[in-house]
Amino acid sequence: QTFDPTMANPEAIIVLGGGPPDAHGGLPLWTEQRCRVAFELYQQKAAAGIEVFIITVSGGTAHVPDTIDEAGHVLHESAAAARFLVGLGVRPECVLREWASYDTIGNAFFTRVTITDIRGWRHLTIVTSDFHMPRSRAIFETVFALDSPDPAYHLTFVAAPDVGIEPFALADRRAREESSLKTFQGRHFASLCALQTWLYGDHGCYATRLMGTAANPAAAGMLYQKA
Repeated sequence: QTFDPTMANPEAIIVLGGGPPDAHGGLPLWTEQRCRVAFELYQQKAAAGIEVFIITVSGGTAHVPDTIDEAGHVLHESAAAARFLVGLGVRPECVLREWASYDTIGNAFFTRVTITDIRGWRHLTIVTSDFHMPRSRAIFETVFALDSPDPAYHLTFVAAPDVGIEPFALADRRAREESSLKTFQGRHFASLCALQTWLYGDHGCYATRLMGTAANPAAAGMLYQKA
């Protein structure tokens, strides 16, 4: 992956989760690729003397059971990605983890309200797989513009190659991504408060009255078949 050296310098790189790790912390291959792309960008900025943070996101995936590590604890996707990045050479103090979210709109909302708004970071680079990019971009651009923050957020997006997914599974995933993007584009949120109200009132991952309804292992089965 080659990055444009003229791009705006991010204060933080956000790496989206891509599915549950195994019990030893191993990531799906496509998530590893996202981390490697983020690491390359981190290295480029470090070589230029620019400090940049990496935010790993996602507590898990709604339609897949949580991973339990060898000690019997839940292993969040963001924790496994953070360990992988540290193993590549990222300084641990430069990695922040978000683990409240269980889907892409949650990734954007919880990253903003728990990390970037608090830190005052406004220049962000979002890294995800190519198959996941159109919907991710639409969601992040929408969520990070709500309430017209001042100064405004400036987002750049970098797509990691789609690796580790069987071709038929990738085609299925792209089709579902396109359908989900249309669903998202049909929604309107006037504010962060309106989005939070919808998440906790009507979203299967977060609404108490809908607990358990987001689980759908059959629909997820094809995605998690590795090449």
